Amino acid sequence: YRIAQIMVALPENATPEQIQFRRAKMLTAKKELEEGKDFGVVAATYSNSADAANGGLIGWRASGSLPPALVELLEQLKPGGMTDIVTASAARSVQARRRIRPHIYETPLLPARSDGLLFKAENFQLTGSFKIRGAASVMSAVTSDQPLITASSGNHGIGAARAAQSMGRSLTVVLPENVVPEKLARIRSYGVQVVLHGAETGLAEQHAQRLAQSTGARYISPYNDADVIAGQGTIGLELLEQAGQIDNLVIAMGGGGLISGIGAVIKAFSPSTRIIGAAAEASQALALSMQAGRVVECDHFD
Repeated sequence: YRIAQIMVALPENATPEQIQFRRAKMLTAKKELEEGKDFGVVAATYSNSADAANGGLIGWRASGSLPPALVELLEQLKPGGMTDIVTASAARSVQARRRIRPHIYETPLLPARSDGLLFKAENFQLTGSFKIRGAASVMSAVTSDQPLITASSGNHGIGAARAAQSMGRSLTVVLPENVVPEKLARIRSYGVQVVLHGAETGLAEQHAQRLAQSTGARYISPYNDADVIAGQGTIGLELLEQAGQIDNLVIAMGGGGLISGIGAVIKAFSPSTRIIGAAAEASQALALSMQAGRVVECDHFD
């Protein structure tokens, strides 16, 4: 059987009648798909978003020809030309926002002295960084009894530890043996288990990944994880509500999780917005990789 997938966004204030209408359309399409072996089964994701003012299609993909009811539905809910990977990420951010909202702070959008320039003040986030969003997104997406493990002595480790405390999750944080004592004390203060391994962060991360494989724990990457990216993308949903129209958006590029999450949301809901990535001159791995079209290594400087 071939698969067709649909992800739909509805406004948070959608009436039961609106939700039921969308569901009825989905079920009709699903029935037609199941009756024709060339079509397969529809996988539908229902999610609410205040940013989709009239409700609508976030994205869809299909293999093979589609039945009439599904074609009719897709024509009514045009996807706007976004690629599957972008629209799917935006859909995950909509879902993540509802899960993590009780565990994060919606940060303010502050005006600069220059007209039209605004700053999203994630430095006011609960742990002083956006990283708690991605960690909380993962923790709220997996089963409550699954152990979790991560590796970071910086903002991700602190954010993950705070999220684990807030959500009552079991978390192990692997840190390098030369971790700054103040960071070690802060991470431990949230009640998580700490493992010291290796002389630098890269070795600690490799050890954490091995532990995850051997114990069945869920490894939480600081950036290379779809649920982490979805959590960071919730910043984009807040921006759309706070700023309205956004002409240009500058996003920091480190490991790529932040710009991937926010960029997907903005392009899904505001395709005309220009996304600009800002890379630190002393750490250009992602920027150079994008220019080369492949992953490249580069020196990193303090």
